[in-house]
Amino acid sequence: MMKKNSKGSELENLQLHRTQCSKLLSKIIAPALFEELKEDAKGKKYSMLVDKATDVATDKHICVIVRYYSDSRSRIVTEFGGHVPIVGATGHEMFLTMSNTLGKMGLKWSDCVGFGSDGASSKIGEHNSVWSRVREQSPNCQLNRCVCHSLALCIEKAFDKLPSNLGHLLQEVPKWFSKSVIRRDAFKELFRVMDAKEEQRGTPLPFQKLSCTRWLVRGKVIYNILLNWEELKAYFAVAVPRADVSCLYKAREILGMLEDTVNLLYFHFVSPIVTEFERNNSVFQTTDADPEELVSELVLHHKSLQDRILDRNGKPLPLNMVDYGAKFMHELYTFINQQNHSAEAVDKVNEVKRRCASLLIEALKQVERRLPASTGIFKGLSAFAPCKVLCQTATHTHNHKLSPLEKTTSNINLLRSFNLSFIAHQLRFH
Repeated sequence: MMKKNSKGSELENLQLHRTQCSKLLSKIIAPALFEELKEDAKGKKYSMLVDKATDVATDKHICVIVRYYSDSRSRIVTEFGGHVPIVGATGHEMFLTMSNTLGKMGLKWSDCVGFGSDGASSKIGEHNSVWSRVREQSPNCQLNRCVCHSLALCIEKAFDKLPSNLGHLLQEVPKWFSKSVIRRDAFKELFRVMDAKEEQRGTPLPFQKLSCTRWLVRGKVIYNILLNWEELKAYFAVAVPRADVSCLYKAREILGMLEDTVNLLYFHFVSPIVTEFERNNSVFQTTDADPEELVSELVLHHKSLQDRILDRNGKPLPLNMVDYGAKFMHELYTFINQQNHSAEAVDKVNEVKRRCASLLIEALKQVERRLPASTGIFKGLSAFAPCKVLCQTATHTHNHKLSPLEKTTSNINLLRSFNLSFIAHQLRFH
């Protein structure tokens, strides 16, 4: 990087090995940048973002990030405050570590106006947590949970209401192809034979693995398996007779789950649900989003879940009144017709509906538990967005009610527009 950006200078021929370069960064450059940060943030109001991590050596660290208004750059900046090792993960120990880090930066807890973290009880619990101690030092500080992490936990806990073999299928199908190029090539060849149409060329293949730390993956894995369901069933039907003894049981297990039509019904139901959660999650991961619009999006998502599973009085709807989605209901009717409306098929459909309704109820409960408590502080902030305030062509509409002071000013201006001498003459005449 130095050679690329230092053409024509003495740095072009500079050679640094890894040890020397790392020592320059950690011993010279990092302390200099920290001193600049300390001088720039001194005495400012700030917000803090905190997260705990465990490295490959199982050592715990706490990462501290601060947001404040920089006079030198004339804008709000986000700066890395430190990556400090900790021994324990209790609220008391993390608070002491954060206090030492802030002390080195010259910041005080009394100037902290915002605290952001994930939903761990040791960080944001009401009692004996980091947040409970921050609130004592700065009573006006606002708590903001990580909505992205919370939404991922919501759908993860709701997904547990479905049969456990669905989660097993999400794990095993990508794992089957993950370490074998031969298996991937065999599936691609089968896919080209079964889907020779031009529009099928862009279809994603079911090779992406599920991960609990990647928040936008579950929906993609579900969608890819659902989209390739028939191709996967055909592939494993061919793979089972040819499988080795070491992987024969796993291949039979996957084939049995793919041949079960009930599992396909669950996938048709859960795919749009997870996709909607991850769409909201991706919106909150944008860099320059409007805070008021983000909160409105989350509240609207919560309202849509309520309308699907609850009546006007807040009570759960009967199974036949729940909004499961048009595609899912079409697949249910197709399944019942294929089974000639047998009693066994009807019982299976009712069990599927019950499980799906329990997923919606659990998702609603999880979202309600994690809704931001301080949504009111974002109300009206969209009117101050630079893209709206500085736009010379947009029409500025006032959708909010006027404050009492604005009403009084409006009434005074209205009185000034009248001819006061004419009004006085009329009063004397009467």
